[in-house]
Amino acid sequence: MMSKMRAMFVLLLLFTLASSQQEGDVQARKTRLKRDFYRSLA
Repeated sequence: MMSKMRAMFVLLLLFTLASSQQEGDVQARKTRLKRDFYRSLA
């Protein structure tokens, strides 16, 4: 169950990054998502 949620989160993360156009926005979003992702792993 947990691994499925994690996989969905990663897919969402990738989709969000791919759909973004502006480079600065990508960096900010990537940093924020990475922080949230590691928090969800902890």
